[in-house]
Amino acid sequence: MMNIQISTKHSDRQSAAGTRDNKHTGVQQLRRAKRVEIRWFKLVACIWCLVFLLLTANESMANDINANVENDTANALANQLLNAPAPVVTSGRQIKAISGYKRELHSTDNTGVETLSENAKRQLLATELLPTVAKMTRADHQAKKSLAQLPSSKQQSKQKIEVKAARSFRQEFSIFDGFTQLFDDIDADGFFRTFSVTFDADVYTYNGVNEALVYADIYLRRDGGAWEYFYTTDDFLIVGESTADEYQVLSTLATGYQPDHYDVLIDLYQVGYSDIVATYSSDESSSLYALPLESENFDIYYEEEIHVHGGSLNWQGLIILVFLPLLRSSLSVAK
Repeated sequence: MMNIQISTKHSDRQSAAGTRDNKHTGVQQLRRAKRVEIRWFKLVACIWCLVFLLLTANESMANDINANVENDTANALANQLLNAPAPVVTSGRQIKAISGYKRELHSTDNTGVETLSENAKRQLLATELLPTVAKMTRADHQAKKSLAQLPSSKQQSKQKIEVKAARSFRQEFSIFDGFTQLFDDIDADGFFRTFSVTFDADVYTYNGVNEALVYADIYLRRDGGAWEYFYTTDDFLIVGESTADEYQVLSTLATGYQPDHYDVLIDLYQVGYSDIVATYSSDESSSLYALPLESENFDIYYEEEIHVHGGSLNWQGLIILVFLPLLRSSLSVAK
């Protein structure tokens, strides 16, 4: 009986010890789980901090680069403007011009835009600048022509005979059509240095002689102002109402034409006579109205040089370097 009681007490003690051990093991496991959970939370927090810092650092670096680019661009443009020669504005004007029947002076590229043909480019390059001409209104130019054409006594008698002969077959003149085309805008500001004027002059007679030798004076008018002399063509032959004698003047403005809108006027003369036989202007054709033109000394292209500088290490980078060891230790513990 005594032995049974001792065995029972010993079993009870073993059971109590096992229960305590189980409780202790459970507590340890719970504590270990909490530690792992805390470490994972720290790991996630570190990752989010690094992501935030990286995003902030990239934005700050981008702002620094943009600021450097803007400063360099502004400095480059300022230097170019300071070093570039100032546009020369003179009272005189100078141009290049070639004139003749319309023969391959322009072509159309693949996009449908009118461009100068290679033939026209070569002609313009080979053409010398015309002498500088002072500004002269249409009325002043016509008066100057009239004075230059005053005949001597012998010429007066000859002209009387020519006038009597001319009365036997009266001719009438008109300009059927006229239009312009624009080329070469180097600085892409919408104003062109090169343009062409094309017109078709016709002659009508009552005795079957349907041809005449003529020439034309061309005038430009800036922004609705006075007509000013621009160019005088060579003599050319027109035949009746034919379109094959369409005539074109291609010109490049060298100096003296400020960026603005210019109208075009054409005065037609019969060779040997001082009177205008036909006039055609922007009043008859919108193609001759408000041409955006400027001379070469205003059509200047500036190249922009952009330099990108790398920024120095800032405070975001230092914080990232501080957090890297902590991130590594968290990763090693998690494993």
